[in-house]
Amino acid sequence: MIELYIKDRTGEKAKSTIYKDRDHLNQFCDWCEEQGIESVQDIDGSHFLEYKFHLRQKIAGSTIRNHFSTLRTFFKFCKRIDATDGNQELHTKLETPDFAKGDLSHDDMMDFDEVKKLLQYFDKFEYATAKHAMFVVFWHSGCRRGALRGLDLEDYKPVQQRENGDMDLSVSNTDQNLSY
Repeated sequence: MIELYIKDRTGEKAKSTIYKDRDHLNQFCDWCEEQGIESVQDIDGSHFLEYKFHLRQKIAGSTIRNHFSTLRTFFKFCKRIDATDGNQELHTKLETPDFAKGDLSHDDMMDFDEVKKLLQYFDKFEYATAKHAMFVVFWHSGCRRGALRGLDLEDYKPVQQRENGDMDLSVSNTDQNLSY
């Protein structure tokens, strides 16, 4: 069933999403085997609660949330292709765990001296590699990984200095210029 689901999503989702989905579903299947669950039709809401308790022992809350999101989408697929009993609405029994806003993010800061050492290392041993470029952008912009991955070459517009010393920043998706 998992391979059919993955095949259905391939081409519609990024490779990283497919990889993540396969991993989450394989972990759930491994847990089901340990519990003696042999078929989708043997699953009920109490199994999801037990699985959540199992995951809490191993992974962070935000990751549990991601696992349950994957499972919900998978069980919607199962319902759509009639792989579940007629009245079995498993995707509705998967309640995404709620967490306090701060529990889903990290506010860890790197020590400035460590950053300087890391930048020196990159400059000396890994100059202009993808890791070097990514770290420099992260350090100077504070952007998230997803935002950096989403950048295209067309998004880059060099900053130009004007006669009065102000900088002119071009925004690629508009015809406006921003001054600072």
